[in-house]
Amino acid sequence: MKWALWLPTFLATEESAIGLQHPDWLISPGKMVLEQSIKDTVIWQKAVMDKSVANWGDFQYRYDIAPAASGNDTNLLAADQNFRSLLEQFKTAHPRSGVDACDGGGRWISYDLARLAESGEYTDGGVGPYSGYYTSLIIPPDKVHNVTDFDHTYYNPSSDRTHLALDPTWYRDPGDGPDLEFIRKDWDIYHYLIAKGVAGRGSHVFRPRVTNDDPIWYFQRMDAEGESGIIITKHAKRGPAYFLVSKPLSNTSGDHYEGGTWSMTQIFTTNAATPDTGIYADPIDNEYRYYGVPGETYGPMNFRYQGPRGEESYVTQIGKHGALRTVETAFFGLAFQVGEEPLIISELGQYDPGGRDGFSENSNQGVYSLMLIRASDKNVVASVTLDMSRAPADALGFKYAKLATPIRLEAGPDKPVIILPKGLQPDKNLRGSDLPREDPWTQIWKTTHGGGYQPSGNTARGATLSEPAELSWIGSGQGQP
Repeated sequence: MKWALWLPTFLATEESAIGLQHPDWLISPGKMVLEQSIKDTVIWQKAVMDKSVANWGDFQYRYDIAPAASGNDTNLLAADQNFRSLLEQFKTAHPRSGVDACDGGGRWISYDLARLAESGEYTDGGVGPYSGYYTSLIIPPDKVHNVTDFDHTYYNPSSDRTHLALDPTWYRDPGDGPDLEFIRKDWDIYHYLIAKGVAGRGSHVFRPRVTNDDPIWYFQRMDAEGESGIIITKHAKRGPAYFLVSKPLSNTSGDHYEGGTWSMTQIFTTNAATPDTGIYADPIDNEYRYYGVPGETYGPMNFRYQGPRGEESYVTQIGKHGALRTVETAFFGLAFQVGEEPLIISELGQYDPGGRDGFSENSNQGVYSLMLIRASDKNVVASVTLDMSRAPADALGFKYAKLATPIRLEAGPDKPVIILPKGLQPDKNLRGSDLPREDPWTQIWKTTHGGGYQPSGNTARGATLSEPAELSWIGSGQGQP
């Protein structure tokens, strides 16, 4: 085991030795950042890094906050080039040391920088099921790392194997016990994938075609020969999926809702439905996007349904309040899957943060359209208008509007999820007559109720976690392969 260190060689105070010796190197008083368009700052940083290797041995150099910084736009290009030169010199002088790239998202986790870095953290706060899905179109997934979500220490078996779609990492201390053991097993699985050529140098990545679920929940890794591979599932698909979202309509100035990067609202619910993640509006195309892990939501949102004891609240407890955000124009909400029994929803609700963190009671006064949306086709299946200034809050702080007619959502299991993997090579032991006529390279796998996959053909053989099998799957269920 070796050091992995955040070493901010580019930061210095005015009172530091280098600040006193070269005050002209500082961007401005009080900034504590070196003007890195000055080439001599690179020479000084390289000396610090060389001394660190001499004292500690080889280590992984992580940078963040202000690499390649300059006090003006004119010198930014020179600062950028100088810092990249620093990384290249460090790697050349110490080939067994590493670089952990971190700062500025896409600016610093670029294809060019991937050449110099062993890995790079490409977002703050995590991107949940999108981890590695689009980034791997540009950068090999083993060159980037990310947390599924900064805000949880526990291991969620239905979603946290998302880490295996990247260079795995874990953000917070999970303590001892089963959570730590789950994480350890995932790291063992990753090492196994590296050994089999399914991850790491030379491996391939595909985004398989999926029906009856969103493709972003599925990630395929293959070896270079197309003979061994896995499909990583990023959630457990057990029932029909829906979004419950709130769209601001009017009089929302001064209103707030909960949930944000690093700080999502955590809810506990009945088993009438399974919460997936929060839902937000993509700022580019206004499409529905997922954020967070199961049990995290924006709003938060809620509904009342007809249970065995009469009308019941789906949310039973707010486990942790998320960050307060100002309501603007975009929608926000919750993704969930219907449970094992039909669900008859009578009212839709939204949390009013009045009374918390110094806010006055009934702080939200706006009018909102609460919509129940079928995830498969994005059709609105039920909607109602909620006037927050008029509706009373329940004991948990939710305000509701009654649907004109209760809506019945059918129970799971839903239609089978069909995944068509890519990049497979035919098993040389099979006869041509055994291969599907329509596509000899494709194997169709269908989900069972438990979240697993059952092959419906024999077109490829694979290095798997438990022989024999053709193409292994990882994720969902109880967190076991």
